[in-house]
Amino acid sequence: MREKVKVAVAQISPVFMDKEATVDKTCKAIEEADRGGAELVVFSETHIPGYPYWRG
Repeated sequence: MREKVKVAVAQISPVFMDKEATVDKTCKAIEEADRGGAELVVFSETHIPGYPYWRG
């Protein structure tokens, strides 16, 4: 059993009111973390929102 996992924490902001651009930005962050050897990438809970929370 492995004892260590390399984790990357992505502290990036979503693109305001643009879900597709946010997904693209997220994919680039995942690719960058992969190049750095990360096996797990963590984003904030509501990083890719489906709609603005204030309009819910």
